Amino acid sequence: MIATQLTGGMEAMRESWTDDRLDDLAKRMDAGFERVDVDLRELRGEMKAGFERVDGEFRASRGEVRSEMGQLDARIGELNARFDACYRVLLKSSVSTVVALLGLIGTLTLTRV
Repeated sequence: MIATQLTGGMEAMRESWTDDRLDDLAKRMDAGFERVDVDLRELRGEMKAGFERVDGEFRASRGEVRSEMGQLDARIGELNARFDACYRVLLKSSVSTVVALLGLIGTLTLTRV
């Protein structure tokens, strides 16, 4: 009978202890999850601000790139004009060479006759 009373008392004490411990664990877990939620909200805010800053930098860079592209287009236009001038000089010198050779052939042909 004493053993039954002791065992019954121990089980009641263990259940009470376990319930209190579980309640304490639940409270600590709730507090921990609340801290995680707060941290996540702060992190989201920081990330959003960071992305907005990077987007702003990209927008500013895009304007600079467009300006540089305009200058590059102008320089390519200048190079095209130079190539066109070189082509005209080459064409004129080729035509002049052909005319000179034809004149030489004509002269040599006429002097032999």
